[in-house]
Amino acid sequence: MAARNSVLMSDGENEDNDVIELVAQEDYDSERAKLRASLAWLLSKVYGADVPREMHDPFYETSQGQLALRPVLVNMMSSSELYCQACAKIFPETHAQWSGHWSIIQVLSRKGIYVTDTHESSVTETVLVQTAPFKLRAHVALIDALMRAYLCEVASVEKVVKAVRGFTSFPASSELPGSPEEALQFWINKVCALITRDGVTACHRGKQLLEGDAGQKVLVTTSST
Repeated sequence: MAARNSVLMSDGENEDNDVIELVAQEDYDSERAKLRASLAWLLSKVYGADVPREMHDPFYETSQGQLALRPVLVNMMSSSELYCQACAKIFPETHAQWSGHWSIIQVLSRKGIYVTDTHESSVTETVLVQTAPFKLRAHVALIDALMRAYLCEVASVEKVVKAVRGFTSFPASSELPGSPEEALQFWINKVCALITRDGVTACHRGKQLLEGDAGQKVLVTTSST
């Protein structure tokens, strides 16, 4: 129980503490951890670096000693407010479309992204509006879908290929990526290859300069004797 409670931090409790307490594996709640990470991403899209203080830690401890999502987040997620704000920032040209969970699900489906839970069941607005109990898996699924949509928006194949062509060449017939995930991997590989190539070239050039300096010193010493 002590290990589990170490996850919960009250406001300001860990501000001056550089020691991070690790949770024992048997007490680790992967679903809650994923929700925490997913919420951090979602909140960053809405608020940027100015996330409200009361949302820094999304959980609190109940009188029964259980961890629960803070009411402010439950309300903002179940009402779709948080999602609509995030979508307006991610897709600013479609601001008028975001009027509830259903509008978000519809727009995502038109982009070829379908909101399904861990059991491959479709997530509906009826499930997302529930607060007692709060449907954790459904909301994680919706955030996952928004992450995929964001990836397609900022790392489309066309954008990544254009960026890569700005610093190197490649045979499009054999290396052209087919998805945003492949495009990101393609970009990383090309950047790493460029850094490796430039690093080898710089080392070779530096070696030549050092050898040239050493030779010059020898010549100077010889001429002075």
